[in-house]
Amino acid sequence: MGYLVEEHEALSKDCGMQAEFDVTIFGATGFTGRLAAIYLCRHYPQLKIAIAGRNHDKLTQVAQACSRPPEIILADASQPQQIEKMILRSQVLANFAGPFSLYGEAVVAACVQHGRHYCDITGETPWVKQMMGKYHAQALQSGACLIPFAGFDSVPADILSDIALHEAERNGILLDEIVHHYQIRGGLNGGTLASALTIAEQGQAHEITDGNLLINDPQWPENNPPVNGPLYEPVIDRWTAPFFMNLINRTVVRRSTYLRKLRGDAVQAFHYEERMVVGPGIAGRLQAELALLTLWMFSSVTRQPWGRAVFRKLGPQPGEGPTELQRAGSYYRGRLIGRSQGVPKVMVTADCQGDPGNEVTVTFAAEIAKLLSEQAQGPHCKGFSTPSVAFAAPLIERLKAAGVGFKVELL
Repeated sequence: MGYLVEEHEALSKDCGMQAEFDVTIFGATGFTGRLAAIYLCRHYPQLKIAIAGRNHDKLTQVAQACSRPPEIILADASQPQQIEKMILRSQVLANFAGPFSLYGEAVVAACVQHGRHYCDITGETPWVKQMMGKYHAQALQSGACLIPFAGFDSVPADILSDIALHEAERNGILLDEIVHHYQIRGGLNGGTLASALTIAEQGQAHEITDGNLLINDPQWPENNPPVNGPLYEPVIDRWTAPFFMNLINRTVVRRSTYLRKLRGDAVQAFHYEERMVVGPGIAGRLQAELALLTLWMFSSVTRQPWGRAVFRKLGPQPGEGPTELQRAGSYYRGRLIGRSQGVPKVMVTADCQGDPGNEVTVTFAAEIAKLLSEQAQGPHCKGFSTPSVAFAAPLIERLKAAGVGFKVELL
């Protein structure tokens, strides 16, 4: 109970600070870190940007690929003094150096200690749970705002849910079920694969299934179990299968609801789930069965040491990822449907071009880092927050300007 009181009472403290650099990109020599540096330098020429990592030659290559060369900071995650010096020079630290459970804690700890702001692209919910337990209270005191899950994990889930809930409330509708239907095309980079294999290696499967993992209230209602089989969705006339990021994203959506409750909003209990859209008819049903089998096989193989070794040998290595041509032909399309007592009431649609795990992730995280550099203040940007709780409306506007289309319909 003391944790809840402390979190609530800290909402009035300002968390804005100035530093030499507006945004420092840590892990800039990785696949997504490089794209993030290029993105921020191109879209925000007035921003004071630094790139950081442990290899000066590789950082120089990244700087040369940018439209204007950012400053270079040498920092190794295994050297806390180097990390602290980097943080002291940075107003916002955008962390792209995963797996975060292996390399992220020193960065988080330094940001919290010095009241600097932070975002990352992790999907490692057990690690974020550990960081919250260690540093959340201190962050509330220092004024640090930390937003993990700032990439494709889990901005679409978080933002579209927030839009649906607000639209329902505006129209006097009480939603008790929200299902996010994904259509995606994209490739896998080495960093994402490494993070997935690290989670499997650490034996955290049980923690990941806990929908309340990021909620520090044992009385908070549980999420209903997901449907682990094919489902037909009549609103879009398609069969669907379980989406592989469901367990990660639903945990973030539920934390957002919890944080809104803490700040005094009227919130409602609802079931959240994610599905992958396949085809219509009998062929669609078979596609859903095949997708389910593929998901089960990946989960089963990665639980075994030999399976992880195969993926590490044959899959993309850290720093590797899809080609520019492959990424250009990729996309994300989301259809989030909110129901009340089984009746569809609201649909929120999002569309954008680009590889979800690469360009789309970079767009989301870079825009959140920019918002942190200019708006990290006020009652809802304290401690470990979420994208929608910290920056719902301004983030949506930034994403629209970046090419993400949003549409809201009453059904």
